[in-house]
Amino acid sequence: MAGPATTVHIPPRQLALTLEHAESFAREDFLTGPSNESALALIERWPDWPDRLLTLIGPAGSGKSHLLAIFAARAPALVADPLHLPTLAELAAAPPEAITLDGLDRVSDETTLFHLL
Repeated sequence: MAGPATTVHIPPRQLALTLEHAESFAREDFLTGPSNESALALIERWPDWPDRLLTLIGPAGSGKSHLLAIFAARAPALVADPLHLPTLAELAAAPPEAITLDGLDRVSDETTLFHLL
């Protein structure tokens, strides 16, 4: 006697297609959807934020880097390299209005990151 059938749910994922395209992180090229509309709305409220820090979290390919680029252009913000963070002396000499950091998991200097936060 056979048991009941089991249904396996596989969540949708973004597929990379090998199509010719020019990568663009411009605001007009950002596709807004239910999963990212509140993040975009918050970025577009800059500098009227409820706090001074914003963290974007999501799976690979969900638009975090694109949103970060939109913010960096809007703020304007210093785009920090996670492997070569600016020193606190450099930031004190020329303080930016905002700082962006893409790839927090690649930060090499956690002490400087702590002070930036």
